[in-house]
Amino acid sequence: MSSFSLPLTHLSALIKVQESVIFIFFYFFHVIPLLLTYKACMLKPSQDRNEK
Repeated sequence: MSSFSLPLTHLSALIKVQESVIFIFFYFFHVIPLLLTYKACMLKPSQDRNEK
């Protein structure tokens, strides 16, 4: 049993690491672009209105 419990703990740790990495990638690729576009819209709202 002891020799079989080690790979299971390693697998669970790997799954947890993968979940955190996926969350970090999701945060970087979705939240940060949204913040950047929001900042850009807040910095120059008059230019956007003139273009439209």
